[in-house]
Amino acid sequence: MPHFIAMLSARKFDVLVIIAMTSIYFFSFFQRVGVPGTIFNEIQGDSQLSQGEFLAAGAVTALGAIYLYIYGGLQLFIGVAIDRLGAGRVLLAGGLLLCLGSIAFPLSPNLALLYASRALVGWGASVMFLALIKSIDVRFSERNFAPILGCVLFVGYAGGLVATAPLQRAVAEWGWRNALLGAGIICTAAYLATALLLSREKKEAAKNAPPFSWQTLWRTLLNHKAYPIIAVCMMNFSVYFVIQSNVGKKMLEDCCGITKSQAADATFTMMLLSMAVSFAGGFLSRAIGNRRKPFFIAASLITAAAVGAMSLQLATGFFQGDSAKLFMVGCIIALGLSNVEQALTSAAAKESNPAECAAFSVGYINSAVYLFIAVLCSVAGWILDSFSAQAVKTGDALIYPPEAYRNLLFVLFAAALFACVSALFIRETH
Repeated sequence: MPHFIAMLSARKFDVLVIIAMTSIYFFSFFQRVGVPGTIFNEIQGDSQLSQGEFLAAGAVTALGAIYLYIYGGLQLFIGVAIDRLGAGRVLLAGGLLLCLGSIAFPLSPNLALLYASRALVGWGASVMFLALIKSIDVRFSERNFAPILGCVLFVGYAGGLVATAPLQRAVAEWGWRNALLGAGIICTAAYLATALLLSREKKEAAKNAPPFSWQTLWRTLLNHKAYPIIAVCMMNFSVYFVIQSNVGKKMLEDCCGITKSQAADATFTMMLLSMAVSFAGGFLSRAIGNRRKPFFIAASLITAAAVGAMSLQLATGFFQGDSAKLFMVGCIIALGLSNVEQALTSAAAKESNPAECAAFSVGYINSAVYLFIAVLCSVAGWILDSFSAQAVKTGDALIYPPEAYRNLLFVLFAAALFACVSALFIRETH
């Protein structure tokens, strides 16, 4: 295998590196979406963790929040490290932590170890996207950056896709611990294959490290052109994430009375649509002269419309019975269209800042986005817990009233409206 790597041309090696790194990114996205969203009820009712009682909703959503606080908090530092040391080295260090956390999480016998292993997953996952940004930036032309990133995001979202309905079925067959342990083992195999491929890359990274400049980083932080991009992505993706990866599946189960499998199918379709539009976004932008702003505006309007419609439905009960179920499922699926901006966010951030800070400029935005998501996940848990007295206990779940989700959706709708206004101030870079 090492001889085969040495025989590859520079272009083929570059392509193979991106594919290998993306395979680990697949599993970081799997962890992001699957926990706690798909297995919310299973963790909340796990007797080994709760000693016969249901865990508080805040304790479950904290599993997502821990990942996000660590992920978001490290983005600035990870961006500097990647720009300085190269993507390969940093990705291998983070990938090792991701593998350790992915295997330790389903083996954890108590809540404290569950949180600790989840922290490892968040730490490891925090390097993946920025490492790919940097690798694409140094290996391919500026014109192809957004389309290639769209392909990478497509594979990443595929990891999230597997973490919806397929994970739900695996959990029903083997239990949540065995299902996640299997995913952790496969992730480790992908990591080992990537490490073998990057053995040549590590030697080259140190030679090409750019000089460190606090002045350049400070200029990036104070670049007001990037602020509207940050605001739009921070609001739109946070709303999407809270629904997709935290409470959306449970909301459908609690408010619409549909089964776990049906709710997982809805988030599966939502993720599938997200994959399609994130993949297409870069190509569509290039087709209209590398314009970005129309996509940010469209994504903001879609987010506001979908969340606003769901909050109105829960507030008024306009639709009843099967019509209400179809309406709520349709809104959640439509929310997947908001991800048309994802590849363009990184492209616009990179284009608005100095070239030598490619990873840092995207990490800057990611830091704001994921810290805000972590706050929203904590708020979601707090809102649900505030209605725990009205919650109905069943054999394997706590069913929260529609009023709890309505209040949460009002908060998300306010964030979506802010994104709509911010999108108007984004400047085109072409």
